[in-house]
Amino acid sequence: MTVPTETMAEFGVLFETYIVMELTAYIDYCRHSDTEITYYRTSDGKRGVDFILGDDVAIEVKSTKSITDKHLANLRELREEGIFSSYIVVSREESLRMVDDGILILLWKEFLGRLWDGRIIKKQ
Repeated sequence: MTVPTETMAEFGVLFETYIVMELTAYIDYCRHSDTEITYYRTSDGKRGVDFILGDDVAIEVKSTKSITDKHLANLRELREEGIFSSYIVVSREESLRMVDDGILILLWKEFLGRLWDGRIIKKQ
C-alpha cells in the first residue's frame, strides 16, 4: 500500500477523514450528544460545506497550504443565509487569519487544539 502524498487526490480525502474522526471522537468523549455532524449541499447538489456541527458551526476542510477565494466560495454562500455563528476553514495554511466576511482560517493543528480545549463546539 502506498501512502498518499500531498499531490495525490487521495491526500485530500484522508485529510478530511482525519478531521471528521477527531470531531467524532471529541463529541463522543466530551459527551456532546446533542451535537450532530452533518453537511450542507445546495438543492442542485453542486456545492456544499463539509461539516455542520449542530446549529452553530460550519466547517470546510481543505488540504491546501494556501487558501484562496475559490476555497471560500461555498462557506460564503452558506454565510449569506446567516444561520450559523461560526464559519471555519481547516487547512494546512500556516497563518491563522480571519477574512473580511468573518470566515476563520485555521491550521489543522490550531483547529484541533481549539476543538479539544472546548472552543469550537459550545456545550448546549
